[in-house]
Amino acid sequence: MRKYFLRLMCVALFQSLISAAANAGERQLTGLDVSVLGHHAYVAGGENGLYVVDIRNPANLMRAASIKTPGEAKGVFAAGSFAYVAGGSAGLQIVGIRNPADPVMVGSVDTPGDARGVCVFSDYALVADAQAGLQIISIRDPGRPRIVAAIDTPGEAHQVAVAANHAYVADGLGGLQIITSADLPNRKWLLQSVLHAMRARCTSYPTMPSWQILPGVFMRSI
Repeated sequence: MRKYFLRLMCVALFQSLISAAANAGERQLTGLDVSVLGHHAYVAGGENGLYVVDIRNPANLMRAASIKTPGEAKGVFAAGSFAYVAGGSAGLQIVGIRNPADPVMVGSVDTPGDARGVCVFSDYALVADAQAGLQIISIRDPGRPRIVAAIDTPGEAHQVAVAANHAYVADGLGGLQIITSADLPNRKWLLQSVLHAMRARCTSYPTMPSWQILPGVFMRSI
């Protein structure tokens, strides 16, 4: 009987080693953010970079590809032929996804803070850059993105979403900051925070619309 149990233990150990060998080199998919475009989901995988997942069969998801991006992929926004990755300390990374099975690095620009979230509208990428607020980046030339303006939000910008002419920033202790595109007469960037009763200005490019932060909103538990 003792020999029988020893044999069972050896068989179980052997099977576990075979399973481990079969899965060797495979990293568990870490998902910090996701953006869906067509038949694929683009997943920000932290230090592992960007994952491309085939979602045509939700019951049997297939990893189509992955690409190691600089920094730590914390946010992603897919649009057109590109995936825009908020790469933490490495700023904004632009990945070409014309062929989702073969993503390629196209361009990048470092940001002064920690890039955590990104949203794209028109020819601009808005990056939630933690303590550095909201960074507005021109992506007209994906190979050479450049920062054209910035808004120092009261808290730490974690995520950003755009709808119509407004950008909504999840700003940590700064609550929700709503930024509106307004064609101000002086063509300046206006930061207005009623919560902190302060204003700040910085010069913008004449081709860019001006933005204004609306009164912040704090999320409170009931």
